[in-house]
Amino acid sequence: MAETLWDGGSLSIVLLPSGEQGERLLELASAWTELKYLGPALWVRPEDVHREPMGPPHITASVFGRSEDGAFSTVQTDLFEVLARQSLRLVRLVTVRSVVPDRELDAAQDEISALVASYVRHSVPQEVAGANITQQRNDLSRITLICSPTEYQLQRRVEWVTGDDSVTLIASPEDRVSPWAGDAFVRDDDRFAGFTLMHVVTASGLWNGLPLGSVELIDRDRSAEGNVWISRVFVGGVATEGLAQRVTRDVLRHAADPGSHVVDPYSGVLADGTSVIPLDQIELYRSNMVDSAMQLDNAVLVYRPDDGGQLSAKEHVSIVEQLARFARFDASAVGHAPSAYAQYVKRGVARMLGRRLQGDDGMLVVGSGVETLDARDRALADSLERISVEQHRVSAELAQPVPPFSARSTPKLWAALREMVFGSIDGGADLADRGFEEVEGRVPVFGRVSDVMHDPTDLWPVPRELSLPDVPTFIGPLDWESQLAVATRIGELQQEARDEIAAIEIEGAAAVETEYGHRARVAELESYLVYHGAAVVDGDAVVLTRVAIEASDQRAAKDREPKKDLDSAVDEYRRLENVLKLSARQLGEIDARAGTAAARLERADAMSSELTAWQSRQGSNFGSYLLNRIDLERAKAAAAAASFEREVDSLAIPQPGALARLRNAFYGGLAVLIGVLALLAGAVIAVDLIDPVGRPDWWPSWYWTALAALILLVLVATILVMRYYRRWSQFNRRIIETEQRLHAINDRAMAARREEYRLGSLSEQTRAWMDLMATALRTPWKARPEWDEAQARTADAASLPFAMRIARASDVDAEATRRLHRSVAAGLVRRGWRAAAFEELLRAIRDVLQVHDQAIDLDALDNDLPHLPNNARTILRENMGKDAVLEAVALKRLALLEEQVDFDSLYGSATRVQPVTDDPLAPFAARRVGDEAGDGTVAWDDFLTAALGTEEDRVSPLTALAITPYELQEGHHQAVHTFVLAPQRLAGQIPLPADGDVTIRPYDDRSSSEFDVVVRVDMAGPVPVDAIRLWGRGRVAEELQVQYAGSTAPRCPSCGRTSCPAADRTSGAACTYSGV
Repeated sequence: MAETLWDGGSLSIVLLPSGEQGERLLELASAWTELKYLGPALWVRPEDVHREPMGPPHITASVFGRSEDGAFSTVQTDLFEVLARQSLRLVRLVTVRSVVPDRELDAAQDEISALVASYVRHSVPQEVAGANITQQRNDLSRITLICSPTEYQLQRRVEWVTGDDSVTLIASPEDRVSPWAGDAFVRDDDRFAGFTLMHVVTASGLWNGLPLGSVELIDRDRSAEGNVWISRVFVGGVATEGLAQRVTRDVLRHAADPGSHVVDPYSGVLADGTSVIPLDQIELYRSNMVDSAMQLDNAVLVYRPDDGGQLSAKEHVSIVEQLARFARFDASAVGHAPSAYAQYVKRGVARMLGRRLQGDDGMLVVGSGVETLDARDRALADSLERISVEQHRVSAELAQPVPPFSARSTPKLWAALREMVFGSIDGGADLADRGFEEVEGRVPVFGRVSDVMHDPTDLWPVPRELSLPDVPTFIGPLDWESQLAVATRIGELQQEARDEIAAIEIEGAAAVETEYGHRARVAELESYLVYHGAAVVDGDAVVLTRVAIEASDQRAAKDREPKKDLDSAVDEYRRLENVLKLSARQLGEIDARAGTAAARLERADAMSSELTAWQSRQGSNFGSYLLNRIDLERAKAAAAAASFEREVDSLAIPQPGALARLRNAFYGGLAVLIGVLALLAGAVIAVDLIDPVGRPDWWPSWYWTALAALILLVLVATILVMRYYRRWSQFNRRIIETEQRLHAINDRAMAARREEYRLGSLSEQTRAWMDLMATALRTPWKARPEWDEAQARTADAASLPFAMRIARASDVDAEATRRLHRSVAAGLVRRGWRAAAFEELLRAIRDVLQVHDQAIDLDALDNDLPHLPNNARTILRENMGKDAVLEAVALKRLALLEEQVDFDSLYGSATRVQPVTDDPLAPFAARRVGDEAGDGTVAWDDFLTAALGTEEDRVSPLTALAITPYELQEGHHQAVHTFVLAPQRLAGQIPLPADGDVTIRPYDDRSSSEFDVVVRVDMAGPVPVDAIRLWGRGRVAEELQVQYAGSTAPRCPSCGRTSCPAADRTSGAACTYSGV
């Protein structure tokens, strides 16, 4: 047992009568304990005491209480084991003697009472010799409580009357609501057990929150064992448990609903140290929250473009190196000239033969077509071929799906997101660096769960008429792929309906126009036929008749109208009548089709509106905004990958023909140069050799001409080589850059595709994480169904003595109940309460599954990563909706709430109380005293203090029926000392009678929030044993007289008092009381 079970270190052992009386008292004690009127005690029946041949007896005690889940139960335990487990200040052993006419003797109780008392005395530690009273740590108080009906007297010898040496309390055999009310007397009926138990509880200090027994009220030297006291008890108690339970359960039930006003800061309570974000700033805070979330874990949720693949810088060379390279290029290019020209001639001959001998459709190709290149040109050609192959490979690779890879995240991301979500609602996390800086010393928080998270239970039913087999019947708030498919299908239905309506309108307009023309022609024909007598007017109709047609023949002859024209008009009229009938039917069908199409459009518009409203309702929250941002980053990656793919396809790769053209241009220019110079030089030399005499004097000789031609050839060839080298170098640089750019584009494209895959994976992980948190936020616990059906329980009024007035805190006063609701809700809504409820949910799942703490806790959830799973999130997802789990969380929160409901919350709400009564005249009372509300309730304090009276009220004596007639004049029942045990708030308000011996003992109001009680104990004593009416006649009285003969004072023969001077007959004094 917990050390806190026994308030103040005091424990009471109640030894009950045996048989039916003991069972009835034990049953009533259990009921009162369940109602929280009583604190814990050890209840012992004589039947539960088992003697041993050798050694102490085995004593089984019953203890009533509530377990951790709030269920009331009875525990059977060994009495001495309980004593061994506790360090106690006071142990009370109360023996209950319930004397009724048919049960004067209780052999079982008589047999074991002394045995129990003896061994309890041995069990309780004793003080060492020489210790004074102030040094005592342990105290054993032995009390015998005797209860009997009014005027009942023992008729037989009862051993315990003469053999008991404990403090004896006689319950005054009277029953009334106050000392000034009439006595209903104590009878052996249903109220007798309640009367007995009321005195037992008062003597044992068992009233809930009031661990003080009536014997402790008496001076220690006057309450010595062997003394007899008469006790009268009045109890006024208010049971707060019913109202407290109803309010706490109601608050808990509403707190589980995220839309409830109880936890809505705009209309309910607000956690201390927080301030609700104004409605006009919600969007700003939400956007800042998303921005902060995107930067978590080194911005892992942001698209990270690949900035690599830069083109290599140009090579730096010295002047000498450049000239050397040019010289080598020049030598190679010029040296390869003969081979180039030979290949050119060879290709020319091959083309000529092929054209002459084979043609375009011949079966042979003349020549190999392979061109011999120098090393540099061959390297460039190989590079071009390699680039072309690489381009096709890259294009094909980018067209394939991205191979799966581990899109790793870290626990840091999920822990931070969890803290942000819960902290932004309950203020339990420090989010100052994430946009939630304190404002005037208070942390801003969102007012509603819907501001932060979606509702995972709010699913949108997909209409069957959409015919989307790949879309689930119900789509969730974060199932955007299905939402897009549904929206697209609805848009298609809308467009189909609009197109059909437009086509029907065109068709209808054409049909109306045709009908209008037909009706105009019919009207013209009617006039014509009526005029010629071929038809008659019958009201609004025109009817063709045979008589009219025959008459029309005469009219036609008279008017010289051709007979065939009139017949033709009749036939046309009849045909048009049928046409109009068909036209009317056609227009009706068109209207029906138009109505059907309009209905389809209206239904499609309604579905679109419903979907839009649902998306708007579910999309205005942090979770949706964050996923939108992640998907936007993913779209950036996808767009970048597509752009790189297009860039690969459009990359301009130098064609091999460009190198051939560059080379042909050089060698062609060189050939022209050589040919021109050879021609010019040959002409000049020929003139010089053919006619050396006739040439002018300035004409150069052949060797100067040859030298000039050679020099000119070298100079111009050098210029051509320089031009060739420059273009070749530029072409080579283009090839290098193209190859590098191709590899860079490929790398960046693959990086973008991997980013798209990574962000897609993180989006799904975030979506699942948000779903878990949204579910936990919107369904933190579940109230048990019976909570809604629970009624306020009170004691059975028929079993209560009149001296025990019980009321229950009432919720009739709506305003007081609302104040109490806010007070209780304030105890629930504290900073971090939602995060604490989530941890409690994890604890409940562990308890249900019987797994170790590390299997599913916050760290396990944060570390459940795709590349390193521990199944914690799967366990949470599968169990967080189970009733057993949610109800366990609710019970835990309920217990915490009930512990936090202090008396100030109940009393401070100005709650009124509803008395528990079985008064048959109550329906006739128009208005009870103190019932200002007219609803049967009274003020709390007025009810508790009803038995205390006013300053003018004198302390009334105990009932004279407790005293033997010949002791009445001694006034034992009139020397009353009143003790009032009252809460501290009332102690200073209790009126003290001017002539009364009244002691007020206040107790802490907060010692119990479940039962507020005021106890009045009127004590008379010590009383001589022969003054007790219970054993005031017969053999019992005679034996008592003999036993106490030495201590019994003589009586006055006139007044009967021992205090009268005439009691000493040898003194000769006169009686001073009777006037004799």
